[in-house]
Amino acid sequence: MLEVGLLGQFSLQREGERLGIPSRPAQSLFAYLVLNPSVRHRRERLAGMFWPDSLESGARNNLRQALWLIRSSIEDEKHQYITSDRLHVGFDPEAEVWLDIEALIDREPNKLDEAFRGALSEQAIGHPLLTIELLRELEGRGDLVQDSKGRWT
Repeated sequence: MLEVGLLGQFSLQREGERLGIPSRPAQSLFAYLVLNPSVRHRRERLAGMFWPDSLESGARNNLRQALWLIRSSIEDEKHQYITSDRLHVGFDPEAEVWLDIEALIDREPNKLDEAFRGALSEQAIGHPLLTIELLRELEGRGDLVQDSKGRWT
């Protein structure tokens, strides 16, 4: 199982072995894909989202390079995580993955109530990386606190 740490420092581990993706943009792309495993993203959308200041051809080249870095860093014959074709890129929804952010949000006593989840998703415009940043900011300011049952509110 691939263990993905997105809270704090980016980290990857599989079967006790530390893995790494040597580029921040590639790490961000990987995080976005792993947080949206059932979505097939259009290549041009990803290129524009991650490299908005680049010309389209440069952004698409950066996307290809980032995907190559991800694949060469963490995939092998037994472990394939990224799915792609000429138009789309995604994360294999069947891949066995453990995400620290899901463990934080979904595990008792850290479970977030539905109203809080809805407000958080609305503020982050549904973007998972913005959600993580908002959670960090709320906790850092002291606005994310535990109630008497130990749930985050």
